[in-house]
Amino acid sequence: KYYIEPRDSVHGIALRFGVNARELCRQNNLPFSTLSTTPHLLHTRAFLELPPSSKPIPLQYVLSEEDQAERDAQRARERAEKKLQMVTKEVDWQVAKAYIALAENVGIGDEVIRKRKEASEMKAPRPITGSSNDNLESRAVDMYLDDEEWEQNELDAGR
Repeated sequence: KYYIEPRDSVHGIALRFGVNARELCRQNNLPFSTLSTTPHLLHTRAFLELPPSSKPIPLQYVLSEEDQAERDAQRARERAEKKLQMVTKEVDWQVAKAYIALAENVGIGDEVIRKRKEASEMKAPRPITGSSNDNLESRAVDMYLDDEEWEQNELDAGR
């Protein structure tokens, strides 16, 4: 038995259990039109009888802890890249990807802090606060803005 849920369709159930949709209709005395023109007829039932040839419901795909951590880190990088693009209005996604990759380097973060200390007499330093992901984003944005400022200074100097 399979208990029907609100978003189910005959085709979806057939795919989930590896059976033919027409066979599923035939076994449950549903008209074949339930497959195309009258799918609402499926929801007049509470459950469907499954043929003996059906496969059991597969377990959800479960990642190992290290795979999950790697996936979370990848998603955090992608979010940081998109946020960098939005904040800086950078159109090129490869530029955002490069700045995030540079900001991920631990040595680069120390260099950014050192540069800020050197430049503190010229301008107020931008604080780095928040979670590690925010820290990554803020370091990348700071590096991007510093590079933009350097490029503008070089253009102004005529180099």
